[in-house]
Amino acid sequence: MFTRLINVAGFGFQNSLDQRELQRRYDDILRHLDVRRARLQLSSIDNAGFQELLVQLDDLSIVIGADALLPVDAARALPRFGLTLVLPKRRPLIWLNLFKHTDAITLIDTVAHEAIHATVNLLGRHPQTPQPTNELAYHAEEIVALSGANWILNRIGAPANHQIAQNLATIDHHAEILIGLGRSPAFLQQKSAEGVAAAKFLMEPHLIEVAAPTLADLNACR
Repeated sequence: MFTRLINVAGFGFQNSLDQRELQRRYDDILRHLDVRRARLQLSSIDNAGFQELLVQLDDLSIVIGADALLPVDAARALPRFGLTLVLPKRRPLIWLNLFKHTDAITLIDTVAHEAIHATVNLLGRHPQTPQPTNELAYHAEEIVALSGANWILNRIGAPANHQIAQNLATIDHHAEILIGLGRSPAFLQQKSAEGVAAAKFLMEPHLIEVAAPTLADLNACR
């Protein structure tokens, strides 16, 4: 049984999933998501900027909740701290592995990272969450999320120098893969810019209007 739960929590990203399977897994996660427990833990974090982010996620109808199935040991053994699933015509869904987090900064970073992913359809990057089987879209979206999370960490004044450095190192990892896939430095810069734009959309919605890039914009960055 626990194997099934772990596979559900990880969305089975090792395999190529068709739309019906993604929808089934979305429904399975949503049914076993503890929104109240996540809200209680997140609301206890003493950072005004982070609390503003949570309000904006509510305003955008983004569901955020904690895993409610896995026992503590199994949850801690998972490599994932959190994940996001976005499907057309469904509310963006953020799943948090709360047992994996040992400090507030790591949890803030996870929420910020997944919040950026949750804008993937809202801001027109992709209609749904990119899967690892689509290497280009997946690694590019990770750069978007990591760049956006770092912007948010700086914006809210969190003492997160170590976490920001880790995120930068992970960005370099994804950038190397994308360069190997033939993407240019300009493409990587565009992805970082999209991350910052998404972060501003979440943190400063009254100051910025974010539009999806045109096909010509994307082609110019290749």
